[in-house]
Amino acid sequence: MWQIVPPAALPTEAASATTATLTGGSGTQVASGSLYAKKGAPLTLVVNTTSDTFCVKLSGDQTGQLNTNAALVGKTTWTFNNLKATDGDGVRTIIATAYADTSCSSAGPLAASVSYIADNTGPLVSGAVNPVPNAAGWNKTAPVSIAWSASDAGVGVANLTPSTSSVSNNGTTTLTAQATDVLGNSAKGSATVELDTQPPTISASRSPGPNSNGWNNTAVTVSFSCGDQGPSGIKSCPSASTLSGDGANQSVTGVAVDNADNQSSTTVGSINIDTTLPTLTGAPASAPNAAGWYNTPVTINWTCADGFSGIDGTCPSPATINGNGQGLTAPAIVKDRAGNQTNATSPGVNIDSTPPKTTVTAPAGWTNQSVTVSFSATDNLFAFWSEDFAGNVESARNVAVKIDLTPPTITHDYLPEPNARGWNNGSTTITFDCKDLLSGIASCTPPQTVTTEGQAQAVPGTAVDVAGNTADDPASVSIDETPPSISAVAASAPNAFGWYNAPVNVHFTCADALSGVASCSVDAILTSDGANQSVSGTAVDAADNSGTASVTGINIDRTPPTLNGAPTTAAGLEGWYRSDVTVGWTCSDALSGLNGACPSSSTITGEGADLSAAASVSDLAGNLTTTTVGGIKIDRTPPSTTVSVPATLASGWYAGPVTVSLTAADGLSGLHATFYSIDGGAAQEYSAPFVHATGGSHTISFWSVDRAGNVEDATANQLTLKIEGTYSVDQLVNINCAASDAESGLASTTCQNVNQFAGTYQVGSNTLTASATDRAGNVGHGSTSFTVTVGLASLCRLTVEVVLPPGTPTRGCNVLNQVGASLTATQKALFVKAYDAWLTTLVGKGLTADQSSMLVRVAGSVS
Repeated sequence: MWQIVPPAALPTEAASATTATLTGGSGTQVASGSLYAKKGAPLTLVVNTTSDTFCVKLSGDQTGQLNTNAALVGKTTWTFNNLKATDGDGVRTIIATAYADTSCSSAGPLAASVSYIADNTGPLVSGAVNPVPNAAGWNKTAPVSIAWSASDAGVGVANLTPSTSSVSNNGTTTLTAQATDVLGNSAKGSATVELDTQPPTISASRSPGPNSNGWNNTAVTVSFSCGDQGPSGIKSCPSASTLSGDGANQSVTGVAVDNADNQSSTTVGSINIDTTLPTLTGAPASAPNAAGWYNTPVTINWTCADGFSGIDGTCPSPATINGNGQGLTAPAIVKDRAGNQTNATSPGVNIDSTPPKTTVTAPAGWTNQSVTVSFSATDNLFAFWSEDFAGNVESARNVAVKIDLTPPTITHDYLPEPNARGWNNGSTTITFDCKDLLSGIASCTPPQTVTTEGQAQAVPGTAVDVAGNTADDPASVSIDETPPSISAVAASAPNAFGWYNAPVNVHFTCADALSGVASCSVDAILTSDGANQSVSGTAVDAADNSGTASVTGINIDRTPPTLNGAPTTAAGLEGWYRSDVTVGWTCSDALSGLNGACPSSSTITGEGADLSAAASVSDLAGNLTTTTVGGIKIDRTPPSTTVSVPATLASGWYAGPVTVSLTAADGLSGLHATFYSIDGGAAQEYSAPFVHATGGSHTISFWSVDRAGNVEDATANQLTLKIEGTYSVDQLVNINCAASDAESGLASTTCQNVNQFAGTYQVGSNTLTASATDRAGNVGHGSTSFTVTVGLASLCRLTVEVVLPPGTPTRGCNVLNQVGASLTATQKALFVKAYDAWLTTLVGKGLTADQSSMLVRVAGSVS
């Protein structure tokens, strides 16, 4: 390198960039006047500048630099090829700054800018479910259709697959659709369909059951039990319903509804209730005599009726009252078809079927004293008289004799009457009914009220007639006022949070210390999801006392929580990541709630084409959901590129053009592209072996990019090619000359290595020769030829190298810039003259006369 002092008083010129135009290739699209591009899409930038521009530098979204450095003439149009769109989304601005020197360092640059919109996000995909789910999120009719739609904030949607989906299977189904925009960015959207086409089940039972005639004489309770074979679960199940009114063919209907609003109903019909006793009356078939007496058996005819269930059978047959007595009655019983029983007694009648009988006691024969005659009669009234032997008849006289040898009768009634099992559940009054058909009742035990509890408590009654005859009634009463005990307990305990995730069985236990248990509720099973549910049961004892017990606060949640995951960042080039992928999780539970927080984000490490992350979440009821996010592609390893060239000469040089072959491989995502550059120049995409023919020593850097965007380190992949051949005047001619002798050895050689500017040689063909002599006197000769070329660009570079330190702007290059690429003879003469004049001003100021002559000589060969 010549060391020279820069010339003084040469002003720095201020270049300016006037316009910048950006176009794109595959992966770009113009929409609404804006250029959209996805990551990696090729961009071409054309910058128009003033003619005194020698360098243009890019900043902002893109970096790069172009300079003339090849001629002493500036340029007005600068084209940047092989720019690549960057990642992310939004407006990206490229600033192009023009400089008046070849190193882009002069003061006062003026810039132009141009923008494009980076679009690396796929369309937004959503699905509309039809029919629209109910408030609980369920559908009940199949098929359920999903109409997919996509929107894109950038260049618009190119395609959407599928456009519609259909779900016919019961359960929770999540479907996805994928949309791609015009640039090729893709994204997925999902929609969840919860479908339950199966109606719930409902069964009913009645308590108590009907008798053999199909009737009840007490209230009837209808209870319902519901379940759901489908996935949605029971939303509502009817509570028990009690019918207490009299009537035939009554019914109770219950409807079960699941969370999808499917319904099932059941009806318990033919409920016949009759709580009213039948009527029963009796009457004598004939009337008594005027004294109110009968002297023959009395027939009692019975009349009965029932207004609801009807008489069970027929009215009682006529009854005959035999025997003698006063106030005699006949009992009868009638039942209706519901089991209600009426006990009736006929009106009292007086019967005396025995003729009176009189005996007399008197002395036999004659007597001389007063005689007492005694009569004995079996009736109450008789007449007596005497007659002597003379035929005198005494007038008849009457005497009443009252004789009653029959005990009175005594019966009793209860108020209230005991139930069918013979029990009362409150204070009971026993009223005694005393009757005597002859002498009449002298005393009868008054009504007795029993208030104490006990079974078969004795309440005796006594009847005494006027004649002193007595009769006893050993009545008793059973009273139980204490309700039975009933306890309710769930067959299993809830978890620590108070929740179940399965049906809950509630068991009832009943007991009664006195009359005993008549009925106890059967076990109840809760199957519906819900909070704070309750179940009640009833115990009834033989005295019809009832007790209830409930289990409350039953919380059932059989539905697992939802858990969804997705990468927190979008995949890069062609759906691949180059580093750890974070999967974020979202979860929810509509009933019991989550047991803790959603899972923390998962980090997927390593490499692979189908990596995944899994997470689990449970709700407070213990339902567990595990979700896996798969299909994650990570490739961290750059591709590997090797180079293949022919072997060099022994000197390490090539004698002519060299074919360069590049081979790249990538073990995971696959190869995207291979690039190379020559001497640090612009990157060129490799498609096939290429020929490098430029003479001199040149460095070829090469690298590859895989589909994940990993870029191979080009600094480790460099090939230096030394080609003997053609040199531009600004290049160094680097020729090594070597001589050898394998036998006697070298005695002398004219071999010299060459390392100097090509401009020091003649423009055109040059030949270098050398010889060597061994110690035996043998002489060998060798030669090499090369060609020197010159153009405006190479002359400019040579001028800068010879005249001034690198990067210093020169007036001479401005002159070259104004000449143009093609010269006429006149233009060439004017150019050489102007160039010579400029160099003359520099002789002695760091430029020697020989150097000036060399430059003028070379300039004269520019064509």
